[in-house]
Amino acid sequence: MSKNSLVHRILWILFQALVVVVNCQLASFKPNVLSRHTATLVDNKLYILAGLNISRNATKEFFYLDASVQFDTQKLSWQDLTNINMVPLHVGATSAKEDVTGVMGYNGKFYLWGGIVDKVIVDDMLILDTINLSWEKGSSLNAPTSRYSFGATLLPNNKIIYIGGSNDYTVTYDNETLNIGGGTASYLNEVYIYDTINDNWSKEATFGKIPSERFGLSAILGLDGKRVIIYGGAFINPGYSDTTLYVLDLTNYSWYIPKISGKIPTPRAFHEANVIGKYMVVSFGDGYDKTVESDILLLDINNNEEYIWTTTFDPSIPKNIMPPSSSSSIDFNNIVGAIVGPLLGGIFLSVGIFFIYEWKKSKQKQKSIYGGITLDHVTNDGPAP
Repeated sequence: MSKNSLVHRILWILFQALVVVVNCQLASFKPNVLSRHTATLVDNKLYILAGLNISRNATKEFFYLDASVQFDTQKLSWQDLTNINMVPLHVGATSAKEDVTGVMGYNGKFYLWGGIVDKVIVDDMLILDTINLSWEKGSSLNAPTSRYSFGATLLPNNKIIYIGGSNDYTVTYDNETLNIGGGTASYLNEVYIYDTINDNWSKEATFGKIPSERFGLSAILGLDGKRVIIYGGAFINPGYSDTTLYVLDLTNYSWYIPKISGKIPTPRAFHEANVIGKYMVVSFGDGYDKTVESDILLLDINNNEEYIWTTTFDPSIPKNIMPPSSSSSIDFNNIVGAIVGPLLGGIFLSVGIFFIYEWKKSKQKQKSIYGGITLDHVTNDGPAP
């Protein structure tokens, strides 16, 4: 056999091996993750990382949902990237701090307040400059009491609003009813606001239809930038029929229950919520049956007079989305990409797999399952990790 023939044969074998790898990656994939994961939107892809699976074990799953195309929540096409996940096993957002809702500012800085460190609930504000990759510490003066599992979102005026949570490490809740059985959660009759420009805290009293105490909830900014929508969470039973969806009017800090149509889903806690186009996209969480309901919920929030639960995602851009803040000098997607990008770029640009992956991706869908480790301090009705 000639030298050239041998080289060609070796290259052909390597090529076939790469195709097999990609085919395995694109095989049918159904996520095992249930709750306490992270959900990050980058370039119209919703990336899901880690969390707890249905057995209450930590999972290293890493996958995404393509939000650039129309999809039905009953027929989700997940793209599995678990085999490139280099992040240490963790739940609750980070391995150093548990149950933290991190918020990305318009200035390229990532804000991490509160959470749990070595079973101690903290109230420090840690700030990561994602441009220079340096840490700094923000003010804790007039900050709320130490807490975790709160809702938080960035407002158009470069301020972060914090809602609910718990300052009780012993709090327990039922994973099905989401009722808190022991311990306490924070009241929602007041919200706390951190000014990312001036590094200071303030408090606002709320009124109206105030939600019951809860933690493990999500909070997003409405499309017009004038209201915050909270969803779900484990809550203290108020003794009357409660709802899982509330809106806080930022002009007067008044709570109200919006008009809702469509099939109302089972409540969830320790889920994630992202705004994609005209939808609040809820991913996973405790409280629902994965064999019955979809892992993804869609709430059309384009019309403030009536929100609609739907199963169909339309990627077209709604007309009334709030324009970017005038003080923003950095594209938000680029900021988030600065965090996730290096992880993805290293694999997509290596050994030509990117080209094969892109070629095969249009023909099939991925999937694969990764085992986790047991977290002894997490029980079905025990405290959040």
